[in-house]
Amino acid sequence: MTKQILSTLKSCYGSVQLKLSDFFDGKFNLDRVIYDRFKPKKQSPYANERLIFLEDNRFAMMSPICPYCNSQKVTKQGFQERNPIMGVFGLQTVHVQRYKCKNCNRKFNTPLDPIVAKNHQYASIFKDKANQIDQNKHRPLRKTSEDFQVLWDVAPSHQTIKNWLRNVKTNDNFIHNYLTKYSDYYCYDEQFININGIRYYRLSLTDFGFNVPVAEQISIDKGADTVKAFLKLSTLNKKLISITTDHDQQYKDIIDGLGAIHQLCIHHLFDIIWKEVKKALNSKLTPEEEKTSIKSYFKKIKNIFFTYDENKAVKRLESLLDDFEQIPKVLKPFIKDKIINDWQRLTQFMRNDKIPRTSNHVENYYRQTDPETTKKVYKTITGVIDYLFRKMDYWTRKFGHIQESTPDAM
Repeated sequence: MTKQILSTLKSCYGSVQLKLSDFFDGKFNLDRVIYDRFKPKKQSPYANERLIFLEDNRFAMMSPICPYCNSQKVTKQGFQERNPIMGVFGLQTVHVQRYKCKNCNRKFNTPLDPIVAKNHQYASIFKDKANQIDQNKHRPLRKTSEDFQVLWDVAPSHQTIKNWLRNVKTNDNFIHNYLTKYSDYYCYDEQFININGIRYYRLSLTDFGFNVPVAEQISIDKGADTVKAFLKLSTLNKKLISITTDHDQQYKDIIDGLGAIHQLCIHHLFDIIWKEVKKALNSKLTPEEEKTSIKSYFKKIKNIFFTYDENKAVKRLESLLDDFEQIPKVLKPFIKDKIINDWQRLTQFMRNDKIPRTSNHVENYYRQTDPETTKKVYKTITGVIDYLFRKMDYWTRKFGHIQESTPDAM
């Protein structure tokens, strides 16, 4: 429709009845409304979800259909008053058209579900805002209520906010991402959290290839049986190629039992060595010449793993072993007991470049979703699980490479 025709139409009528949908895209645009009225549409026979916004805050259905028997033979039965809190407009009095079906004699109202859910007072937008606030940073419920008071001049109770946030079906202390496709290359790690004064562990599995969390569990312990059961449940019906972990000895048997390739985190290897190196460097009993030698050989050890070519890594290790007698004694045990004994587990990433060589992927997820400043403020396991699921959903939508479906909602 041309601008000239639009202009002519606007000059030939005295008023136009508007619909609620005319305001869905933000600022009201009269040209767009006229264009939409005349543009050909396919009318659905089940159009009772389409609303008409009449004067005096009255809502009606464009083509009412009985929700009980699907009959279109209905009559109007006056209006019913509702008093929802409509975002920035505050408390409003609206009137919804009532109908009676001639076929089954049952009555029903015009639904306002797109705006405010049935039997709810607050507009649905507030639920979205509550989840956005909580996804950005964990806050106590009463603090979130104060945020609503400041930002939107409404003060929902902390129980109302809790109901808004509890939008996930959880399996006790375990949550699983809603994606159905993964890269099959995983990272595993744990983080301790304090729940009502009791130390718990947050077990986490992430997918390295797609940069998404796979599953999380809150557990009172992190023993071999607990970790193995968690990994089995997390990778159920999934192809499992590799898992990268830190250097906890129990992981070797667990990963081998799952039939996966086990990559030990290179970053954790350096950290383990550095703890002893740092003591020697800070000790007044260590001669300066030896400190220089320690730094030099530690750099050579790290250089072994700064390549994706296993042949180069082997040559660098052999070169180091040729000079073994000159290596400072603080470094010798790590070369024999860690690097040589765990060589296959330390170099899997050189044989397959899709395998992550560190578990930093999980640690980065921890820093973003549960930093040190918040991991001691939880009161219940349910509260932690609800919060972690929202962070999982937020991370997947924002950073993940794929979105296959939507999470289950309560």
